[in-house]
Amino acid sequence: MPSAVGYQPTLSTKMGSLQERITSTKEGSITSIQAVYVPADDLTDPAPATTFAHLDATTVLSRGLAAKGIYPAVDPLDSMSTMLQPRIVGEEHYETAQRVKQTLQRYKELQDIIAILGLDELSEEDCLTVARARKIERFLSQPFFVAEVFTGSPGKYVGLAETIRGFQLILSGDYRESYELRRGEQIEEMTLNLCVLTPNRIIWDSEVKEIILSTNSGQIGVLPNHAPIATAVDIGLLRIRLNNDQWLTVALMGGFARIDNNEITILGNDAEISTDIDPQEAQQALEIAEANLSRAEGKRQAIEANLALRRARTRVEAVNMETNQDGMTERRTLKKSMVNQFSKKQWINLLTQHVISKSGMQCSLEEHENLDATDTSLQTRG
Repeated sequence: MPSAVGYQPTLSTKMGSLQERITSTKEGSITSIQAVYVPADDLTDPAPATTFAHLDATTVLSRGLAAKGIYPAVDPLDSMSTMLQPRIVGEEHYETAQRVKQTLQRYKELQDIIAILGLDELSEEDCLTVARARKIERFLSQPFFVAEVFTGSPGKYVGLAETIRGFQLILSGDYRESYELRRGEQIEEMTLNLCVLTPNRIIWDSEVKEIILSTNSGQIGVLPNHAPIATAVDIGLLRIRLNNDQWLTVALMGGFARIDNNEITILGNDAEISTDIDPQEAQQALEIAEANLSRAEGKRQAIEANLALRRARTRVEAVNMETNQDGMTERRTLKKSMVNQFSKKQWINLLTQHVISKSGMQCSLEEHENLDATDTSLQTRG
């Protein structure tokens, strides 16, 4: 009910009487383009929800896409059009659009799992879905002619038929051709130039693929072509994706960041790369900071002790993040080495021994060495 959240009970009636004035007659027609404010980004709020019911199409702008540097930052899942019907746009257009939405919706469902466990814990099918969804996000971006003075990228135009074909290529797995089709240029992986400075030294100065930065308003991800911003940096972790797709963790103790034209400069109060932090020393510093906070007297001491505790926790988190990454890398390396250390014949013999033991037959492995030459199906499994 509109009145439950502060709107008048007649909201729907008044909105209807206003919107119905925008119509077509024999003498002429009115086409309206309405900018609708969505309180707290809640699309179910009575005001925008009532307005959307009278519109033929809605285009929802997403802060999350803008933070990734994807423009126009249109959310394809929340946006809609009553014209997207097979009898209007055609079967091919409609089916392609539905498949794109299904892929993006599945990617949205997997984002929490990725944030907690990482991509390595996903199934092969889900990993493929994530890869295609990320390509689709980039594919939906387009350099505007009117934005050339702001971005430095020349505007481009791609026809509807080519756009539909490009989506089909992405969904089928042919990424390279679809990217060239959209951009009209050769594949060239873009990178960011990252420089992390403290008053005493340079922490990092090299090209990277992506960073995740802690700001006073939350974490932001920065990819190539991100919108120019200047922001205060909070005490927290700076995650850096290197050109070899490995992640580097930096404990950043606040500061200031500037992003412009794929150049990122971070001026930090202090910073340490996780591999340079002594785990035992970091843990001891955390315990001391916790003790100091419990003994703090007065507002000033409490604030200083709380900041020291946050810095100590950040250093421990950076060490733990690096340890978790090393553990995952070691497990992958161990699996690969276990696979590589056996020849095909050894794998067949090992599988034979397993099959025999499961069947209850008491035979030595040597007695079945010739199975790889006689049992074709077993060879195929090996």
